[in-house]
Amino acid sequence: MLYPNEIASDFAYLPFGGGARKCVGDEFATLEATVTLAMVLRRFDFEFDSAKLAATNVDIMKHPEDLEHPVGMRTGATIHTRKGLHMHGFFVYRANVDEPAITITSPSPSKNVSATSSASASARENNSGTIPNEDVTCISQQMQLLDKRRHDTIVQGNQPSLPELRAFCQSESLTEQGLRDRLSHLEYQRGESTYDNLLLYICANYRVTCGMVEYFLQRFHSSAVNVTLRGVTPLHVVCRNKNATADIVRCVIQYPGDLLKQDEGGQTPLVYLCFNKELDDKSSVEILTLILDKCPECARYTHKGYLPIHAACVYRSPKFCCLLVEAYPDSMLHQGSILHQVEGIQELDHVLFSPSVDDSVALAVLKLLLDKYPEDVRRLRINDAPFFTEQLV
Repeated sequence: MLYPNEIASDFAYLPFGGGARKCVGDEFATLEATVTLAMVLRRFDFEFDSAKLAATNVDIMKHPEDLEHPVGMRTGATIHTRKGLHMHGFFVYRANVDEPAITITSPSPSKNVSATSSASASARENNSGTIPNEDVTCISQQMQLLDKRRHDTIVQGNQPSLPELRAFCQSESLTEQGLRDRLSHLEYQRGESTYDNLLLYICANYRVTCGMVEYFLQRFHSSAVNVTLRGVTPLHVVCRNKNATADIVRCVIQYPGDLLKQDEGGQTPLVYLCFNKELDDKSSVEILTLILDKCPECARYTHKGYLPIHAACVYRSPKFCCLLVEAYPDSMLHQGSILHQVEGIQELDHVLFSPSVDDSVALAVLKLLLDKYPEDVRRLRINDAPFFTEQLV
C-alpha cells in the first residue's frame, strides 16, 4: 500500500527514478512502471467540473500551461518533463477510437494538484480548441464495462453445451428462472440459429409457461417459425402438449400464416390440436377459438381431403366439433379426396359410422346441421343409422 508521505520528493514518483537509464529485465521494468502508475494515480486524483470545462476555450494539447483549471492529457504524452509533474487534467483521450477511454475521478476535488499558471484572456482568445466529449468515459462507467466483460467471460466459460440445454428443456426440472440463467449470455458466444430448435423442446415440455416462451423469443426471434426436417414447428408441438393454454399458444403465434404450415404428413397445428386427447375440453375450446380468430381458413385447410373435423370427431368434445362445423359448414359435405370420389360417400358418413366416434359427438353435430342446414341434412344417408334416426325424430 502506498501512502502520500512516501511521495515526498517532486521526482520520487517519476518513471525509473526520474532519469533515463537502461532497465535490466522486462519483469523489473514492468514492476517499476506499475508502482509508478499507482503512485501517480494516488497523488493526482481530480474531480470533473463540467462548468469550468465548458468555459475553457483553449487547445489543451498545444498550450496546457494556459489552462486556468486542469482539464486533460493525451494518451502517450510525457507526463514527467516538467518539475513537480504538472498533470493537466483528469482525462485520458483515446488514441484509438475503438478502445474505451479510462478516466480518473474522485468524489472530492484533489488537494495535491500542482500549481499551474493562470490562463490569460489573450491566450483564450487566440485558441479555440474544445474537448471531444464523446471520447471521454466516466471511471464508474469504465469499471462497470470491465466488470461486465469479466462476468461475461466467466459465464461463457461455464455455460452448458447444446446437448445439456436440450436435456434441461426436456426435463422435469425446467423452470423459467433456470432457463433464464442458462440462456442469458448465449448471444456473446454463438448465433441464433444454433438454438432455434430448443423452443421445440420447451413447447413439448409439460412445464412450459408463457414466460418461458416470451423470454426465449426475445433472445432468438427466428425460433417461432423454425421447422424441423419433418416440417414440425413449435406451434405443432405446443398444440399437442397436454398442458397447453390459449395464452401459451398466443405467445408462439408470431404470424397468422404460421397456423397454415404443414408437417410432412400435411397436418397443420389445428389438426395436432384435434388429435390431442389428453388436453382438457376447456383449454382445447379456448385454443380453437383463438386459432379460428387468428386464421379462420384453418378449419377448411385440407390435405388430400382430410380436414380438421375428421380428427376432432374422434378425439374431441361435441362443443369443439360444433365450433369447427360452424367455422366451415361445408366440411360435412366436402368430397375433396380421391377415396370419397371413388366410393361416392360424404364426409358426414365419417362422423356417423366410424366406430371410434362417440355417439354424443355425432349426435351433437347432426343436431347442429339439422338446425342450421336442414336442406343438406336431408341429402345424407342417415337412414342407415337407426340410433341417430330415432334421436332426431
